[in-house]
Amino acid sequence: GAGEIAGPARLTKYMGIDKRFNGLRAEQQTGLWFEDRGIALTKKQIETKPRIGVEYAGPMWAQKPWRFTVK
Repeated sequence: GAGEIAGPARLTKYMGIDKRFNGLRAEQQTGLWFEDRGIALTKKQIETKPRIGVEYAGPMWAQKPWRFTVK
């Protein structure tokens, strides 16, 4: 919908991840880390789609199904 978060730039903006984190390791001490909260998805719940806004990469790379969403 109109309020959904889409794309890495929008996601990082929403999460407050900006240039302050460039070059830092992804660990708790830097304020940027990944946490396993025990949420599991099945392959059927994950939808793959072609990438968006990367036509400059050429048709082969732009059409790679490297955009993942939860159904």
